[in-house]
Amino acid sequence: MSPDSGIVSKFVELGGGSGVARVVVIPTAGLPTDGTGDVAAAAEKMVRMFEGEGVASVDVLHTVDRAVADSDEFCAPIREATVLFFGGGRQWKLYDAYFGTQVQAEVERLLERGGVVGGSSAGASILGEHMARGDTATNFTMLGDHQVGLGLLANASIDQHFLARNRQFDMLQILEARPELLGVAVDEDTALVVTGTESQVIGTHYVAFYVSEEWKAARGATPWSGRDFILLKAGDTFSLSERQPGQWDSGGLSAERWDTVLADGEMVALLGEGEHMRQIAAAFRNNPSAAVRESQKDEGAGDTGRFLEALAAAQTRMEFDEECAVLAALERAAAGRRR
Repeated sequence: MSPDSGIVSKFVELGGGSGVARVVVIPTAGLPTDGTGDVAAAAEKMVRMFEGEGVASVDVLHTVDRAVADSDEFCAPIREATVLFFGGGRQWKLYDAYFGTQVQAEVERLLERGGVVGGSSAGASILGEHMARGDTATNFTMLGDHQVGLGLLANASIDQHFLARNRQFDMLQILEARPELLGVAVDEDTALVVTGTESQVIGTHYVAFYVSEEWKAARGATPWSGRDFILLKAGDTFSLSERQPGQWDSGGLSAERWDTVLADGEMVALLGEGEHMRQIAAAFRNNPSAAVRESQKDEGAGDTGRFLEALAAAQTRMEFDEECAVLAALERAAAGRRR
């Protein structure tokens, strides 16, 4: 997390402020499961980022021994903490070390007394009731051999790096198997601040929210109609109980601007002129992911599919409202066509 994102300072603010906040960092997800590894090195970045905010103290906790995790001595710093932060790595390591132990109980008590709990990457995914990417063999498997998280965010599964690593459709696999869950995907340098059943996005990129087709059908609720997910940016709010955005700017380029961008010469070369181009543009505006999938079904539509995939990636990034991002997508798609 970059200092400019404001995320670390928000943690400290919610934990009592500079000079008051007492922080515990847990680097277990990024360390070997055999008890080896340099704990201080694994925790160094987290320690520095909190010390840079002038907190009262930073303690580092790590063990792979569940008996140790169940001990009063090991858990003592958590009982005094106002902020607890799980580092990145592999989320199943956190489950194996701490689930069902006194550590988990003390983390829950920290929240109950008004403290703050969060994490980065694997440290974010472990917070949900369901654990995404919890397979010991690979982090590409969404439904792996570990599927239970700490449950601090009930009825939810949490993914991370979703834009940076082009994962924006991966959460749909989980919702197909577990339609009752709310899917949450957080990009880099971005966080979701949860208070009770309400949440707000902070940071520099986006948080995506997903609900299953079953959930949509049962409620027929907008703004989910025709969408695989909703993207929220800094300042936007989301009700976790209602599964609806509160303060929300749907953003995006207007139809007029799309038509202007789609008149670009490279786009004409890819899709041809006239009504066909406008139909593709309209389909993409209405439902980007469906347009991509439909284009890939058509024989000889490889160029269209490449363009739409690139355009979908551009639309979901930081430059969401910037025409230059769409033009960059056109250039990438054209380069793919020329290859």
